[in-house]
Amino acid sequence: MQGRAELPPDEIEPMRKAQVALLDDGALLGIGFKSFDILEVLGHGAFGKVFKCKLKGKEEEFAMKVLKKAFLYRNKHLKYAITECNILKQADHPYVIKMHYSF
Repeated sequence: MQGRAELPPDEIEPMRKAQVALLDDGALLGIGFKSFDILEVLGHGAFGKVFKCKLKGKEEEFAMKVLKKAFLYRNKHLKYAITECNILKQADHPYVIKMHYSF
């Protein structure tokens, strides 16, 4: 079995900056949790809850996934949440949910 390939240090930093840029779009637009009206709880699990909500002043409905960040950090699952976020932002497929905001 082969070990993981290591990237050179000069390639790692630009990748980290790109991930941060992908995660910060909601904050850049001034959109946060309080920008939405919560309509109902759609589901919940070990990592958080999913709500049906609307952006205040708009009629379009969204699903909002709220994660327990402290739980993710404590259990070393934060990198998986960040990866999921980045994949959903970049995905362009009819069977994959489009992410509109993250904050």
